Amino acid sequence: VDITERKKAEKELQKSQLLLMASLEGQKKTIIFFVDREYNYIYFNKAYQISMKYAYNVDIEPGMNMIKCMSIPEDQQAAKETFDRGLRGESFTYLNTFGTVNRDYYEVQVNPILNEKNQVIGCTGLATNITDRVRAEQALRDSETKFKEIIDQINDIIIVFDDKGKIIIWN
Repeated sequence: VDITERKKAEKELQKSQLLLMASLEGQKKTIIFFVDREYNYIYFNKAYQISMKYAYNVDIEPGMNMIKCMSIPEDQQAAKETFDRGLRGESFTYLNTFGTVNRDYYEVQVNPILNEKNQVIGCTGLATNITDRVRAEQALRDSETKFKEIIDQINDIIIVFDDKGKIIIWN
């Protein structure tokens, strides 16, 4: 029996699997995970595994329940409510904080996983740690507040115009 075509198909399948895994695991700063309808892990990349260890000091494995891996009841409730939306078929993005050991800010995209009958069988989560961005934005707001407080204490009139002649700051 000539198995040349089968071997060729197997080689193409291996190539596709390699590209898929490289796409998922190559995302060093993007957290990727999939859960089923009971919130059990179907798949997660190394970045997600590291983030769960960092946030909750838990070593996760496929099949474990995502909700039970979180040690803060508020995080458990928020995750359940969030993924329930995805399990109802909704795709959305939200910002939240997670963690017991280390509490950081994350931007999370949630999408339902559909089977061939268009039924929701789980959810995907893609998250990015945005703690540095949130802290930088807060530092900028704090700096602007301090600047405004300083110029408001000066007894002379201060008016600052932009390049179009519009007043942007005054005391």
